[in-house]
Amino acid sequence: MTLKSETRISKTGIAVLGIIVLAALFVAAITHVPQSLPPEVHAILTAPNQSSRAVAYQALITRVGVDTAQELLYHSGLPFDGETHLLNHESGTAAYEQYGLSGITHCRDYFLESCYHAFFISAVVDHGLGVIPQIMEYCYQGGLARTGQCAHGIGHGLLAWLGYAHLPDAATACDSLAAQDSRFPSFNCIDGVFMENVWAVHDNGIPSPEQWIKAEDAYFPCDDTRIQESWRGACYGNQAALLYENHHGDIAAVAQACSKAPEDYRASCFDGLARELHPLIGNDPEKARTLCQSVESAVRGEGTPCIISMALVSYGVGDQRLGTTLCSLLSSKEQEQCTLMLQRVALPSP
Repeated sequence: MTLKSETRISKTGIAVLGIIVLAALFVAAITHVPQSLPPEVHAILTAPNQSSRAVAYQALITRVGVDTAQELLYHSGLPFDGETHLLNHESGTAAYEQYGLSGITHCRDYFLESCYHAFFISAVVDHGLGVIPQIMEYCYQGGLARTGQCAHGIGHGLLAWLGYAHLPDAATACDSLAAQDSRFPSFNCIDGVFMENVWAVHDNGIPSPEQWIKAEDAYFPCDDTRIQESWRGACYGNQAALLYENHHGDIAAVAQACSKAPEDYRASCFDGLARELHPLIGNDPEKARTLCQSVESAVRGEGTPCIISMALVSYGVGDQRLGTTLCSLLSSKEQEQCTLMLQRVALPSP
């Protein structure tokens, strides 16, 4: 599996906006990254253990600020794994300590939204779960993209905070937040819950034994009766990452597994597969086309448009040019739909 930013296509054809604007749709301005490595980054890369890396990253945050520090860490060459995810928790803790609740606006979506997770956990330790609506007020001010990103990070944080054994409780908490405030995008939050279940890296970087995963059931927990119908689109979308790992990156095998998921959720699974493949394309739109053709040929064109999924992910991680280019590869009708989606997720909420 690869850590990545996420965008989801809905189960009903091309998609509904609420499913599209996921975790990965916070388009952050990228600050300039020097060619030479700052001494703190060098120390992070050469540190013998996680504790030493954390000390070096804290020093970097203190010197250049939490925003630039996240950019430098992202471009440092560190692997996108559980340990780097936990290391970047330092940015969320620092954002909270320096800016209070408004510090959420300084988080980036890097390393599986780990800044958001640490920020959320720090705030909850001080104020309890009742602080979430206050945090979200800052997110709403940033428009639709930041709202989705914050809600997604809260979903991750809820499961990590409540414990991996309590997955339904975390998803229920997302629904409760939406019931309290219609602006809160419950799908983004629930998607964060299920993504956190897939990675479960908050126990010292080691996947939690309480994950809701069964080796003998490729679709668990999505097919479990404790998972509400309204949660299953998010669940199957994240299940693609597990399928990809279990099939050792065999794209055709994963596509065929998605085609055997319940009909209502196949599109979510296919979209998850497209997002899983996105890191492989680099900046090459032709690579995206080739990968998507391999998905579509394995299932004879079944599933949601892979290129649209790729375009939305590209846009979400800040590469608007690639996102637009990918849309241009589509037929005129699909191109119009793809472009409209990109425009909508970039607009501030009304």
